Amino acid sequence: MIVCNPDKVRPDKGLPPMPGAIGDTYESFLDHNFDSKKDSKDLVKRIGKPFLEVYALAIGDTDPTNAVMVGDALETDITGGELAGCKTCWIVKDGIHSEAIEVANDNQKNNGINTDSLLLFEKSCLKVLEEFNEQKKVRYHLGHGVIKPSYILPHFQW
Repeated sequence: MIVCNPDKVRPDKGLPPMPGAIGDTYESFLDHNFDSKKDSKDLVKRIGKPFLEVYALAIGDTDPTNAVMVGDALETDITGGELAGCKTCWIVKDGIHSEAIEVANDNQKNNGINTDSLLLFEKSCLKVLEEFNEQKKVRYHLGHGVIKPSYILPHFQW
C-alpha cells in the first residue's frame, strides 16, 4: 500500500480521517490477521510529511536551517520539519489542533490562571504540545524525542 498523504485527520469539523489513518488501520489489520515474514511497516509506504524524502525534494541542496516548515499539524508538519533540520512554525488556531487549544484555554481560565490572553495562549499551546509528546509511542516521531516548534502563531494568512 502506498499512502501519498500521511496526514491522519483533516482540519474539518469532527477531524475526519485522512490516508495516514487508513495506512495505520491497514498495518494493524496485517499485524493481527496474517503470519507474514515481512513487517507490516514494510508493506505500507508513506510518502509526504513527515518523511524525509519529501523534504529532500523540496529543499534540494539548500541548507535546511535556512528553511521554515509552516503547518498546523504537529505529527506531520512540525515533526517532519524538525526531522529534516528546518525551523518550524506551528499555526494553532486554523488547523487540527484548534479545538484542543480552545479546551486547554478554557481549562486554564477555569483553574484561575491569569486571564491575560497572550499568557493563556502560551500556556494552552504548551499544554497541547505536552499531551502530544506524551503520545509519542503512537506517533510518527517515535524515537525522535520531544517535538518543539521553533515558532508558534495563532493564524497564518498570505
